[in-house]
Amino acid sequence: MKKKLVAGILILSITMPAIVQAKRAPALNKKKVSIKVGKRIQLKVKNKGKRKIKWSSTKKKIASVNKKGLVTAKKAGTTKIRAKVGRKTLTCKVTVKKRTVKNSSQSGKTPSGGAKTTPKPTTKPKVTPRPTKNPNSIVSNPTENPKHRDDGWVPGWY
Repeated sequence: MKKKLVAGILILSITMPAIVQAKRAPALNKKKVSIKVGKRIQLKVKNKGKRKIKWSSTKKKIASVNKKGLVTAKKAGTTKIRAKVGRKTLTCKVTVKKRTVKNSSQSGKTPSGGAKTTPKPTTKPKVTPRPTKNPNSIVSNPTENPKHRDDGWVPGWY
């Protein structure tokens, strides 16, 4: 009886597929990114486990990446940021665009879409000189009564 039971268990274990949880492959959080010059973006690797990541850029003059995956856009163009996790290499295409001018008068167009107008130069207003205090006067407050006789004593002076 024991032999039949052992044989039955062996047959069941062979015929039933083993349930194995496959580890998910590492992947980048973004495959394609577009940023402007001077801006930064953080790339992350999903499902990396305890493995270390080595980051690199194909064109460092366009965009660089630090050891934590922070991408800094330097110059307009395209480059690839690579993350090597174990034997697998993950790639993200980075497009760096020029900064846009926020002021519409600098771009050559007006908000209404009409022709560009050149602003007229402004002239500085003339400054009229203020009357200066008499340097020989001891009175420091000009609002004091001018008829008041000053005997030269100033509070706080001994």
